[in-house]
Amino acid sequence: MPIFLKILFSCIFFITYPNLDISSYAILNEKYYLVVVDNYINDDFGNRGLSYNCIKIFKDITLTQQFCFNVNAIIKIVNKMPFFTIETLQQNRIGETTNTYLTFQLINDKFYLYQYSKKEWHMYKDKEAIDNIFIYYRQPRDLQNKKLILLDNVNDELLQNLEESK
Repeated sequence: MPIFLKILFSCIFFITYPNLDISSYAILNEKYYLVVVDNYINDDFGNRGLSYNCIKIFKDITLTQQFCFNVNAIIKIVNKMPFFTIETLQQNRIGETTNTYLTFQLINDKFYLYQYSKKEWHMYKDKEAIDNIFIYYRQPRDLQNKKLILLDNVNDELLQNLEESK
């Protein structure tokens, strides 16, 4: 079966919202493929309202790992061996913006959460003014006597718990 069809079939799940976008990225020297399944609804103004994203990791054509979380929009995937970072954006009606960063590290053919952070900012005189930067989890700092966080275990509840523990 061609990889595109395998990826497409793996993305069929219970659709919560009426809109669905699927995008894919070759990462880590094209040995892995990251697929983003973005399921969303638009608000009354035509802007993206609620969104639910699933990240699926393929090695060759085999689905190896996946996780899902709520976020307004994934805006960038940055790939730098042996890491990749998912950057998201959320903005409220008065222009306060939050970027979320989830960085994963490849260790022995599995991806683990390396860092979870957020940046809150707003525009001031056509420039980005940073209000706060939060690092909720950083593997080298927070790993003392704890296990690594497998990509498959990342979800909204885990992310909330990491935020509340800091």
